[in-house]
Amino acid sequence: MSEIGGPPVSSYYSDDEQLEKLKHWWQNYGPAVIVGVVLGLGLVGGNKYWHHYKKTQADAASVIYEEMLDQLKRKDWQASKQAAQRLLDAYAATPYAELAALNLAGIHYKAGEKDMAKVRLEWTIKNASLEASQQTARLRLSRILFDDGELEPALDKLGDKPAVGFESEYYELKADLLLGKGQIDEARDLYRNALQNADSGSAYTEILQMKLDNLGAGKDK
Repeated sequence: MSEIGGPPVSSYYSDDEQLEKLKHWWQNYGPAVIVGVVLGLGLVGGNKYWHHYKKTQADAASVIYEEMLDQLKRKDWQASKQAAQRLLDAYAATPYAELAALNLAGIHYKAGEKDMAKVRLEWTIKNASLEASQQTARLRLSRILFDDGELEPALDKLGDKPAVGFESEYYELKADLLLGKGQIDEARDLYRNALQNADSGSAYTEILQMKLDNLGAGKDK
């Protein structure tokens, strides 16, 4: 695979705010979620061996995941891709697999392998146990479909409501899609929602404000 680092094909990876939100969420809640899942399985099954097995699986997957992150930082794309595939092949039942699938989607997309990126994102939407992972996959897949001019499929993949912490990105993308369909009033309202949920003072709010201003005040103003 050629090194990834050229101009972005679209906004899908030129703006990594979803990934940053997911990383922040994971750092704060990920380990606790995994412990909770493991303990829950142990209690429901009533089997110490099963409890131990699941914990061992999670521990082993976490080691590979950390290796993958380190490889990504070093831009060792091939090694990170292999590590992610190991997680999907051997540890698909752990939350680390869905995070690996998201990273694989990014690697495929930046390499121009859009169809494979879609496959990884579809897998994440279907299999993710963490709402943050599923929301990230929905946003990314919807953006790819949007770039391809597939507005209705993009809206369908986006879903009916945002996950907690992803409201601004969700409303913005849905507004973009509805604007593409000519639904200006609906888009305007969604841009306002996106702006209200964005971090104040960030450059992102300026972009949202510009999009909102471009639509004018509307009939109600």
